[in-house]
This record gives sequence, C-alpha cells and structure tokens, in this order.
Amino acid sequence: MQFEKTYQVIANRGIVLDVHELTIHPADRAKLAMLDFTSARQASYRVTETLIQVYDRTQAKGPCQVRVSISMALTREQADTLNDQRGHVSALISTAIGVPVGLVAPITGAVLGVAIGPLASSRLPTYHMGDRMVHVEASVSGGIGPQRSSQSLIIQAHP
Repeated sequence: MQFEKTYQVIANRGIVLDVHELTIHPADRAKLAMLDFTSARQASYRVTETLIQVYDRTQAKGPCQVRVSISMALTREQADTLNDQRGHVSALISTAIGVPVGLVAPITGAVLGVAIGPLASSRLPTYHMGDRMVHVEASVSGGIGPQRSSQSLIIQAHP
C-alpha cells in the first residue's frame, strides 16, 4: 500500500505534524500491517496497530479515507505549554461540576469541586520533551450515512 498524500502542517504552539492520507479498500485490510510510518521511528508498529483498530471500528464495507498525523518530537517549551493547558482543562472541569452542585448543596459543591480537579488532572495526559503525538482519523460513506472514528496516541520518548 502507498500513501496517496504526505505533507507537513504547523499546528498550534509550533507543533509540526507529518500527515499521511490513504484510501483503504476492504480487500487491503491485511496489507495494513505492512505500512511503515518513518516519522514515528521505532514506534511505527504502534501507529500501525492503532490504524488497524480504528479501521476495524469503522466496519467499512467500501473505501475508507484515513488520515494519520504524527508530530515531530516535542520541545520542552511545547510540552510545558501543553501541560499548562492540561491544568486549565482540569480547573474548568472541576468548576463545571462544582458550581451547579453548589447551587443545590453549597458544602457538597465545594467539596466535589475540590475533589474532581485532581481526578480530572490524573486522567489527562502529561507531555514530556521528545514525546510524539499521533492521531488517526478514518471516515467511510455509505449505509446509514458517513461514519467517522478516531483515536489518539502518545509515543513517549522515555517510557
């Protein structure tokens, strides 16, 4: 199998992504394991496994358009910025849950808001210098309408 398009995109915070686009036909499903994503380096097999999982989830009976985005290794500044964003997201989640509950039961709302923050933060990924982000997105048309599926992955520089 060959990639139909390969190009680079500079996303937010200066993160450079290598984007690979291809169309997979049901007869080509067995060939997916032979794809080589050189920008993922030694973790190419993990990207391929993720691609196969996403493709299988779409249950495609016809051609399936797939886009695989792999970031270049994160710099320290990029990782720190993403981790700061992680803190803002956990604060928003704790506020979104704590405030409505606080209107009904003020003490419970405050306790719940404080407890949810660390829980949400522990569920969000932490980025480090050298990590690579991978996003696989697949879409197929037909049947009851267009179906989309996606999955993200972090390839850690030092697991």
